[in-house]
Amino acid sequence: MRVILFNLYPYRTQRNQIRKRRVLGEFLAVVSIALVFGFLIRAELNTDLANQSVYLQELSRLENDIAQQVAEIQSKKDRILVLKRQVDALEAVEKESLLVSELLAYLDESIPDQVSIRRFSFDKGVLTLAGNALSVSDLALWLGNLEGEVDLFSKVDLVFVRLKESSRKAGDAVGEHEFEIKAFIQRGRHATST
Repeated sequence: MRVILFNLYPYRTQRNQIRKRRVLGEFLAVVSIALVFGFLIRAELNTDLANQSVYLQELSRLENDIAQQVAEIQSKKDRILVLKRQVDALEAVEKESLLVSELLAYLDESIPDQVSIRRFSFDKGVLTLAGNALSVSDLALWLGNLEGEVDLFSKVDLVFVRLKESSRKAGDAVGEHEFEIKAFIQRGRHATST
């Protein structure tokens, strides 16, 4: 029997080299695939980041626009409130001036010849009249007429009536008298101040 010896060394080294090349090829393929995936993922993340940045800028611009619109609306509301107060004040002044005109017309018609008005003021529904009267009886009659005007006055008070200083010095008992009257305007007729 004859023994045949085979030298397997060259085959082994060739097989090892093939295996090394295959492992190296697989390694390079995996690394290449990993690099490609990494690059693709990085590109996708950069795109997402750019889109997110654009979205945030747009959102910030919208927030600024909304804040400006809110400020404009608030400014307009404030202006409307100011204008409403001005309109209310003008309406109150108009009502009060109409009432004062009506009162002056009434006083012009009703005041007796022996009574003169020196001072006239109107504040918060109270008409204050100060003047002189030659006759206390005419003043009393006129005061009674004022109290009788229930659609104009709710109450008429005579604050004082006294003999004028000049008549007192002359020793005149029936001389000129000073007076002051407060007439309270009927509720609902005078303008309410706002």
